[in-house]
Amino acid sequence: MGLGIRLLMFVLVAFLPVSPCWAQQADTASPQHRVLFLHSYSPEFSWVRDIERGVLEELEPHPEVAYYFEYLDTKHFWGKDYLSALVPSLRYKYATLPLSAVVVSDDNAFLFALEHQQDLFPHTPIVFCGVNDFNPSLRQANPWLTGVEEEVDVAGTLQAALRLRPQAKKLLIITDRTIVGHSTRRLALEALTSLPPTLQYQLLDDATMEEVQQAARSLSADDIILHLIFNIDRNGRMFTNDESLQLVAQESAAPVFGLWDTAIGHGLVGGLLTSGYTQGKEAGSLVRQILFENKAPSTLPVISQSVNRYAFDYRQLTAHGLDVEALPPGSTILFRDPSFYEAHRTLVWTVSAVIVLLTVLVISLLFNIRHRRRVENEIRLLNLHLEERVEERTQSLQQANNNLNRAMDDLQKARGHLVEAEKMAALGGLVSGVAHEINTPVGNSITAASFLAGRTQELLHKLKENQMKRSELEEFLDTSAKSGEIIVGNLNRASELIRTFKQTAVDQQVEEKRLVNMLTYLHEVLLSLRPRLKKTKHTIEIDCPDDLNATIYPGALWQILTNFIMNTLVHAYEPDEAGLIQIAVSLQDHQLTLRYRDNGRGMPEEVQKKVFEPFFTTKRGSGGTGLGLHIVYNLVVFKLKGTILCHSTPGEGTEFIITAPLTPEGGI
Repeated sequence: MGLGIRLLMFVLVAFLPVSPCWAQQADTASPQHRVLFLHSYSPEFSWVRDIERGVLEELEPHPEVAYYFEYLDTKHFWGKDYLSALVPSLRYKYATLPLSAVVVSDDNAFLFALEHQQDLFPHTPIVFCGVNDFNPSLRQANPWLTGVEEEVDVAGTLQAALRLRPQAKKLLIITDRTIVGHSTRRLALEALTSLPPTLQYQLLDDATMEEVQQAARSLSADDIILHLIFNIDRNGRMFTNDESLQLVAQESAAPVFGLWDTAIGHGLVGGLLTSGYTQGKEAGSLVRQILFENKAPSTLPVISQSVNRYAFDYRQLTAHGLDVEALPPGSTILFRDPSFYEAHRTLVWTVSAVIVLLTVLVISLLFNIRHRRRVENEIRLLNLHLEERVEERTQSLQQANNNLNRAMDDLQKARGHLVEAEKMAALGGLVSGVAHEINTPVGNSITAASFLAGRTQELLHKLKENQMKRSELEEFLDTSAKSGEIIVGNLNRASELIRTFKQTAVDQQVEEKRLVNMLTYLHEVLLSLRPRLKKTKHTIEIDCPDDLNATIYPGALWQILTNFIMNTLVHAYEPDEAGLIQIAVSLQDHQLTLRYRDNGRGMPEEVQKKVFEPFFTTKRGSGGTGLGLHIVYNLVVFKLKGTILCHSTPGEGTEFIITAPLTPEGGI
């Protein structure tokens, strides 16, 4: 960024009338609280934006707060005369604008606020963050002061670097002559006392960017660079910390380690990193306690322990050949694609459970088939023996032999049914998460098959003892037929369940259009939700023409209806209440209309206005996330290119109306 553009930014920020920014600002001309952000640097620094984001997120539940922002821009402009020139402008802006709190970030704004607090915003609590080497004695003279001390860990970052490069011979340390640069330089020199004597180091704390790049180029891939901070070089050139780090990393084969999490993604390998966002969250918590819990700043202790974390860029680790296993315990690895197991952990476990269950079933069926073959062989031998006895003895035994042949044919038919059952069971290997739904029909089939096997054993035993009667054989044939019907009926039911759940699972994973019958698909969606719905007393009615076919995104329709029904179960009824849910689908003038209605408790007008907002929920303490209807809104508006309306009356229920245009071919 050129000096002229930076000067223009400074003029716009420092001297134009301030424009307050409201985070969820209430509809009132006079907000209850006003909070001023006074930053040392300009908003071009991601560090500044991270601090603002952390504070604003902490105060987000309070829309009655108005926010004002001032940037001293001391990275580009510095000196007593410059800062003194800012005082009249700030006095003019805030002389008649009472402030509830001032949030200052980093050392320059902190020192400026201490010097001019009583002149610019007297008796106003000041909450600081990003301040190095805070002097606790300041609290005695300034009881309106509290905040978050910034504590970078140079030694921790050096230890992590040596874990990854234990064979390093050279260490290049880069910093500048700013306040933060002096502080980090002191910490680096303290940390050097514990380094191995074989490691040579070079400290650049007052160099040009070209000199820094030349020193970086002279290192080998086995050496280490420690980039503390470098915002201004000896010639007065300005850089953001991210820009200077990227310029160094591009010139060196050695890995670059640092102290700030904003540098991740700009060539930094990693280290024990300090977070502006985390400090902003902690500062925001202190502001919230002052404004809304009426706590005096003097009663809130200064937070002296920064929440630093080991974080590393996986891409840089790989590029420099660094061993991930050598990272400090508990390290966060960023920009690494998750493994298939990490991305689909639930699916893997579900499919594994189904495979194990089906394997047990297949083994059981194979055992039964082997048993039946052994029985068949025994029957064949017995049949041959009976034929010889018929020839030797009487014609009556020939009739008995014919009866046995018919019995064997029935057994062959039963075996055919069991083979079909085995094929249907194999289809279950493609279905995830439905083991509990097919348990009942499969259990019924096993019971019937076991009963049939027992009856067969009894018949064979009587046949061997020549005690079998015609009535017993007829009874056995009747029992075999009924058992076969039970087995076939239950396995057909299991097959239908598996087919429906398999298609539903595919629709959720594959975002492609396909032609569906709307009535059939609505029933399939409800079938996929049956494990949850069967625990309630609610009734669901569907009004949809039998011949309504449309080419749609079935996965989107599944997610919309699922979120509607889950929202109804959580918000519309008491746990034991029996409600009515109505789903109606119609097609007119190439417009597909879906109406979803329940007769639950309904919503007041103020809730209806926010019902599609992200993270808005009236069940925050009961597990609600506030994302369900926001996801529905995005699917309807951006995926289906349609519209969604919500109508609700307290005590009379809620209705959602979705309209989506169909293409001439019938697709959405």
